[in-house]
Amino acid sequence: IPRGRVLADTGSGVIALAGVLLCYGSTELVEGYGFIAVAVMGLTLRRVEEDHDFHRHLHDFSESIEHALTALLLVALGSVLPMLFADLTWVHGIVALTLILVIRPLAGWVALLGSDLSRTDRGVVSIYGVRGIGSIYYLCYAGRHMEFVNETQLWSLVALVILLSTILHGFSVGRAMERVSDRG
Repeated sequence: IPRGRVLADTGSGVIALAGVLLCYGSTELVEGYGFIAVAVMGLTLRRVEEDHDFHRHLHDFSESIEHALTALLLVALGSVLPMLFADLTWVHGIVALTLILVIRPLAGWVALLGSDLSRTDRGVVSIYGVRGIGSIYYLCYAGRHMEFVNETQLWSLVALVILLSTILHGFSVGRAMERVSDRG
């Protein structure tokens, strides 16, 4: 919302939600990738309107919505875990731990090599950065565009990765953030 407009002065966080839905929906209507369009929109607005008071209101509201939706998604996931875990084998456990402890941190580290972050900050972002919840979106998207032979096992693996990531990172993120804060 341009500065000096009535909507910019309201501080209503609903505008953030409306902007996300409008961006996502219009991009999907032209057969684009709405998920990436929303991410680009958010980064662009943050850069352009960095010093505007409304930016802080939108950020706070968006963060609250994100936490609420993540909590709802985790509760929904928890309610179907017994059904999903029926298809798991010990191989799924090894794959899940490899994804969480090796592949995701390594991919994050490599992706951040050209950034201005220190080695410690790059390590923390690599380990705790992207959440497993996005995997649900990507598996749904892929499932819409192709047929998987082992789709139930894929869903079980994704659920296991999210559960293990939530537990492992939930117990350790506080300590890691304290170390980063103390260092900075």
